[in-house]
Amino acid sequence: MVKIDLEEGELIEFEEKVSQNQFCKKVVGMANTKGGDLYLGVRDDKEVVGINITNHLKEQIQDRCNHCKEPITVKFDAKKIEAADTLIVKIPKGLFLPHTTPDGKIFIRTGAVTRLATPKEIQELVKSSGYVKFESLPVRDASLDDFDNGKINDFKQRLSDETKEKIKKISDNDFLMNIGAIVKDNGNLIPTTTGLLFFAGSPQKFVSHSRIEAVRFKGIIPVEVIDRSLISGSLIELIEESIKFTRRNTRNAMKITGTQRIDIPEYPITAIREGIVNAIAHREYITDNSPAQLYIFDDRIEITNPGIPGTPVNRLIGIHKPRNENICKLLSMTRYVEGLGTGIARMNEQMINHGLQPPVIDYREISFCITFHSPKEDMMKLVKPIATDLKDEGLNDRQIKALAYIQEHKIITHREYHSMFDVNHFQAMQELKKLVDKEYIRQTGKGKDSRYELME
Repeated sequence: MVKIDLEEGELIEFEEKVSQNQFCKKVVGMANTKGGDLYLGVRDDKEVVGINITNHLKEQIQDRCNHCKEPITVKFDAKKIEAADTLIVKIPKGLFLPHTTPDGKIFIRTGAVTRLATPKEIQELVKSSGYVKFESLPVRDASLDDFDNGKINDFKQRLSDETKEKIKKISDNDFLMNIGAIVKDNGNLIPTTTGLLFFAGSPQKFVSHSRIEAVRFKGIIPVEVIDRSLISGSLIELIEESIKFTRRNTRNAMKITGTQRIDIPEYPITAIREGIVNAIAHREYITDNSPAQLYIFDDRIEITNPGIPGTPVNRLIGIHKPRNENICKLLSMTRYVEGLGTGIARMNEQMINHGLQPPVIDYREISFCITFHSPKEDMMKLVKPIATDLKDEGLNDRQIKALAYIQEHKIITHREYHSMFDVNHFQAMQELKKLVDKEYIRQTGKGKDSRYELME
């Protein structure tokens, strides 16, 4: 039995063969630390068993390293120990830190042990790399084919008129490059993480934790669930779907007066939207694989996002120190972010104007939480009504009269709408569906047996 005259440590690792899971883990661990040499054909007890060194083996090793994120380019050296061949895989210290395994895990090397990096250690890796931020990195296993043109066009429609005029003169690819959604990489156009988060048909294929866990709990403790949704999609879809979830799970008194809808919402939706935008714009995407959270209780809404800001809570107002600058820039272009560094001040103002106390902001271990307290039983006393002209909302006289009818009689059926307004069943269905889509009413039943009542 021949043993190698070396010891495993931070810079040296032994592997008998190229295993499916352990190999990438150890390569990533070394690349994220100081680099090192991985000896193939040597057991953990230092016994040299040898390995058949072929070009195919080297190609297999490099291929696995290419599937790490960011890819790692290794070199090879062969060494014969007595009659046995060993292959030394020479792993450089990474430039584009942190490297992750193909399944998205980040490892580092501590002595002879390869272990998962802690969130704080990952943050240090990002800082030490001195390279571009995670959101701006090219995602090399993605292509322009992963973009959804409908999402790109929707984004353009949200831009200011002045910006729309400017982008008419440039190609789509130039536009995407200008906003940091794609970059040139070795002569190829490659999507960035930001581009995929905004425009991919399936963003979670590339950043699986870019989701919002939305839950409506019964009561004031997180035990019994009334409604739950794990919201996926582009960042804009995350915002819009979270608002829909909030609307259907919070109280809203509504009155129809003439052509006006008078809403008395439990919370100012503009403030909740600001909190949701904050959660996706400033969350830590690289050090935490958890979704952001939107938890609704009887007495409060909690919006929690992974990662804490580098500024104390009592100094956050007026401070613009984004973790994800490009994501913030694109949200600002679509007017989800109105004024840099003014989000918390706006939330405070919106809550106070609504008759409620400002939101409470605090850290929870490695997350950042904004809590909006409801008026509880004093809702009607505190909240200021919001009037909406229903004609401006695109409703016709029949739909407005139907809302007034439901307000008085609590419910209207499909057949009643058809009979009252002398319209055919298809038209009745379409007009009632529009009221459902606008969240004025909700539907139970199907087809001609449908019944409709006001949203609470």
